[in-house]
Amino acid sequence: TRARRTGDNGATALDGEMTQASRRSVSPEMATDEDIKLRALNSLTNSDPELTVPMLEKLLKSGNSARLKERALFVLAQSHSQKARDLMSQIARGNYNPDLQLKAVEYLGVFGGKENQQALSDIYKATSDVSIKRRILSSFMVCGCRDSLLAVAKGESNSELRIDAIRQLGAMGASGDLIQLYSPDAAYEVKRAVLQGLFVAGNADKILEI
Repeated sequence: TRARRTGDNGATALDGEMTQASRRSVSPEMATDEDIKLRALNSLTNSDPELTVPMLEKLLKSGNSARLKERALFVLAQSHSQKARDLMSQIARGNYNPDLQLKAVEYLGVFGGKENQQALSDIYKATSDVSIKRRILSSFMVCGCRDSLLAVAKGESNSELRIDAIRQLGAMGASGDLIQLYSPDAAYEVKRAVLQGLFVAGNADKILEI
């Protein structure tokens, strides 16, 4: 976009600037222009985590823009190193940057895996913030973590969160899990949510049976 605004000459100059920065292996925290920092961040995706994780952590703690921090978090979320996972978990718990907490929870769901699922489950149990819990339920749905959603749908004392978990199961098409939740003595709100979930999942036979 910036290149188009400045015309062909501006585009050439910008490309040259980026190329030079890339050749000099500019580290994100040392670059001065945000576009160069973003390019440098993109180049870190497949780099040695022992070097990149401390660099990303420094960026996340800095006074850089929210856009740059979110990109740094996105790069961090793609790393399979234990250091990166530990840092992502801490951010998702709100221990580092509260503004990035919800985004970290979202990325844990997007990139999935058993470690991320466990981290989300641990954070869900530890927090009393309903907005964080709701975002975690959405992340469970994104990562396909049906067992985690089912556990919430069965054991959550907060009726609104329990119903939210049931709805997420419906969005996943988890008819078998929904059927487990329907019983004659279940609360009216739970029965209603299960029926809605079965409808979303397309299980007309079970709805007809009920």
